[in-house]
Formats: sequence, C-alpha cells, structure tokens
Amino acid sequence: MQGDDVAPGFLHSVGESLERSVYMEQFTFDCVFCLDEPNLLEGDGGYPAGYDVVIEHENRDPEGEWWKLLIIRAPLKVVIFYDWTDEQKLQAINNGNWNNANWLIGKLERFAEMRRYMQDRWPGRRDHDDYLIVVGCTPLGEDLPHWRWL
Repeated sequence: MQGDDVAPGFLHSVGESLERSVYMEQFTFDCVFCLDEPNLLEGDGGYPAGYDVVIEHENRDPEGEWWKLLIIRAPLKVVIFYDWTDEQKLQAINNGNWNNANWLIGKLERFAEMRRYMQDRWPGRRDHDDYLIVVGCTPLGEDLPHWRWL
C-alpha cells in the first residue's frame, strides 16, 4: 500500500491522480489527555472519541508542532518551546544579528498567520478552540528554564 524507496505504493498513485501530496505516518502527539469512560469507541482496547487536551513540545522550531495543533480537534491545544535568553539576544544585537533578538515575535506572528490560513482554507472549521503557548528559556548558568505563556 505505502510502497518503499524503490517503488511508490498504491496510496502514492492515488495521491498523484488526485494531484495531492502524500505524507505517510504524519502525526504523532507528544501528549494527549482524554477520559477513558464513557469516551471510548469500540475497538482494540477502545479509541477515544475525542481528546480534551493535546500537547506538543519542540525545542526551537515549533511550526510543525503548531500545524499539528491547528489540524487536530481538541478544546485545548498546548505548544511548548524555547526562546533565546536575554543574554543571547543582547549578544546577537551586538553582533548585528537581529533575527535571534526578534525570534519569538516572529514565531508568534507566524503562528497567527498559520491560524488565519487554516481558517481561510477550511471555512466553518472550529475556530473557538483555546490555545496555550508556553515559552521557556534557560538563562546562562541555570539548570531550569524560566517560563512565560500566552
């Protein structure tokens, strides 16, 4: 069905005929919360009828995780990632590298753009899900990150 490195499988052929890209085994979630009962549908051990919370964690490039959260249906979606420290930002500015200094602002603007795109792409899709963005950074010489959220 899926094929291999040598020959594309049936599903790739179907995707090509529909003029669509094909991605295999696309989504894995870092953590989901759901009720076991009465939320399970019939199957091997049961399948959740829905997730209550979906959590994704990424160190530095959270856009892929954000896409997964935009696609999945859950009332609360959480993304956790890390920003540069204030010391690293200051050093970047002193070296003329404004990218690291404005990195977090750029990510948050990109998240908003991605969400607008999803709403435009699929009108009528649930747009009232809650999102929690948790951003950490570990200051130099410290072991534990400092956190902020939006």
